Amino acid sequence: MRPAIITNVDGGRVALHVFTDRFVDDVLPVTPSVPNATLGGPDQPGTWFWPPEPAKPAAPTYTPPDELLERALVAMEGVEGELREAERAYNAYLSATDGRSAVTGEKLPPFGACPLLVRAGWLAVVRSSKPPEVMGVGS
Repeated sequence: MRPAIITNVDGGRVALHVFTDRFVDDVLPVTPSVPNATLGGPDQPGTWFWPPEPAKPAAPTYTPPDELLERALVAMEGVEGELREAERAYNAYLSATDGRSAVTGEKLPPFGACPLLVRAGWLAVVRSSKPPEVMGVGS
């Protein structure tokens, strides 16, 4: 049996601090008596938190409608030159965000490995930046 104290951490969570004076192979030879407790980090030896931090919910998956994918496929036919411009625009975005999504922080793939809708979206950006006459629209 080892002496321990319990302290309030935040929002109803508590920390169980077990007093110990030795480690074996960098492992604290003490197990918590609180089920589902999570061990504190290396700067907190002998500390367990309960209840554990809830896991972040997974982002919902998105399945684009078939019509949207079909429009993207049509938009991408025979546009190699514009796709190079779309890739340059995408790479400019990557340079501004250190290669990560500004929304999620996840590392982004190279342009060619992006899903069809992402590439079609960057193609739309390139096309929208051109004057209407170049696109054959307007006068």
